[in-house]
Amino acid sequence: MFKNLLIDWVTQIYDQFSNIGQNGFLSMNLSSFNPTLYSYIKVVMSSVVMPVAYVVLALFFILELHKASVRIDSSGGGTSFGAEIIFKVMFRLVLCKLAVDNSLLFMEAVFQIAQKLILGISGVIASGSVSTGDGLSIAIQEIQGMGLGEQIGTLILFSILRIGIFLILGLVNIICISRFLEIYIFIAISPIPLATFPSDELSQIAKNFLKNFSAVCLQGVFIYLILSFFPILVSTNILGTLNVYSLFLYSILLGLGIFGCGRLAKSICNAA
Repeated sequence: MFKNLLIDWVTQIYDQFSNIGQNGFLSMNLSSFNPTLYSYIKVVMSSVVMPVAYVVLALFFILELHKASVRIDSSGGGTSFGAEIIFKVMFRLVLCKLAVDNSLLFMEAVFQIAQKLILGISGVIASGSVSTGDGLSIAIQEIQGMGLGEQIGTLILFSILRIGIFLILGLVNIICISRFLEIYIFIAISPIPLATFPSDELSQIAKNFLKNFSAVCLQGVFIYLILSFFPILVSTNILGTLNVYSLFLYSILLGLGIFGCGRLAKSICNAA
């Protein structure tokens, strides 16, 4: 009576697990994830954030010139010494101005390094998925041999576990999407933190900003790596006989691994 429904449900669950390594949100470029949103953040960067970054950069440049003049006066002056200090300040300003002007290019370059690693992992595992073996056919055979009472009991169990499995897999997709949104925020606001580089006292802001952005990019690499592990674990039945209950345990294992990727990436990048 319920055999066809049970077979459809177990097939959906196995399909989810056999293809879980194929996550387009992780392999997409910044512009292909959401072209409209990407265009929007570029407009925000150029028309709203960039003018503020120039003001911040000019302020730090004036402060650095003041500090240079104080150093020249305290050392007794001297044309060659004064020219050397002024040249260093101007050279730093030029470099920082180039960094602010090309902040989008710079941030995309950091992101592309992470994407290169993800695509490399994808190339190693070929299609990005691993077959779950004969588990599906065995499960279907078991369902075919069930009586009505067993079907009702299995249906109740499937209803609970199916909700839990798809909830965890949905949370994984949400984490991948929120990572992209976080990257967009970093890119949109990037000129202002990068403008603090000229200041000896506040340059740590720019350094921490780059560390945190690198950690978010590296998080995607770790997530994809765990996703590439996951079908292999399922196919090798590391938790024992492959059934719906074990798939639920695998999904919990997946969730715990994915949730810890951000913390691991920050610890590696020494980000706050």
